[in-house]
Amino acid sequence: MQTNAVTISHYYINLDSSPARRAHMESLFQKIGITAQRIQAVDGQQLTDDACRLINPTRPGFRTLSKPEVGCFQSHRRAWQHIVDGPHEWGCVCEDDLTFSDDIRPYLTDTAWIPAGIALVKLESVPQQRVLVSKRQIPLADGRVLASLGSTSFGTGFYLLTQDVAAGFLAATEQCVMPVDHVLFDPLHAALPGLAAFQVIPSVGIQQVVLDGPAFLPAGAEVSGLEAGRVRAKDMTRKIRGLAKLKRELLRPFRQFITLTDPLWRPLFSRYQWQNIHFRR
Repeated sequence: MQTNAVTISHYYINLDSSPARRAHMESLFQKIGITAQRIQAVDGQQLTDDACRLINPTRPGFRTLSKPEVGCFQSHRRAWQHIVDGPHEWGCVCEDDLTFSDDIRPYLTDTAWIPAGIALVKLESVPQQRVLVSKRQIPLADGRVLASLGSTSFGTGFYLLTQDVAAGFLAATEQCVMPVDHVLFDPLHAALPGLAAFQVIPSVGIQQVVLDGPAFLPAGAEVSGLEAGRVRAKDMTRKIRGLAKLKRELLRPFRQFITLTDPLWRPLFSRYQWQNIHFRR
């Protein structure tokens, strides 16, 4: 893997109330010789109800986002704006409860390893979640591969994107009805339809909240509002009534059948396969 081609702008999102996490991220980047800029996170708990309603208006079929979720979304939008305004074609966005693999530096100093036409790459993973990844995979260094995502992939703790994609996300998300990880890494609800998200396998980063192993955050590190209130796909619908409720109930058996059989038929009739994406130190 070359290390002298394209430079990347690096940003990490951090609440003012989380100085221990800030110190952790500064140390993390210092160890690999990279300077990262802190993005002051939006504290969702400090947003007024009216402000939240403007950002997250009520939409049929969607639940109202929690204030921490709105704050998380707005924090990522701040990072995207910095990437758009920054000097480099690519930007890296991190949340502040992250750790890196030992071989992370080439992935963050050069984009020669990313094939032309790819503009959004997820570097972290949630090992407990099974996701659809393409059967056709691009070999990387040290036995890692790059594969496109075909299903929802939770988490926005660590990813790369181009300035053009960051600008597209900004334009498409002045209002939001979904948590930010669905907007980026859910093909059904992506803010930019047609944009393929890719995943590094095994991942080169992981968040403390999903790590099955010893803690790496400093003792007493603050609980971040960026984690609070996160929800998963099963919680994405609002309570509905009338004809909409009747339609949902009539379709329920078919949806349940699809959910139960999807792991069996999807790999047989598509270019994707189910896989748990593990982190490799």
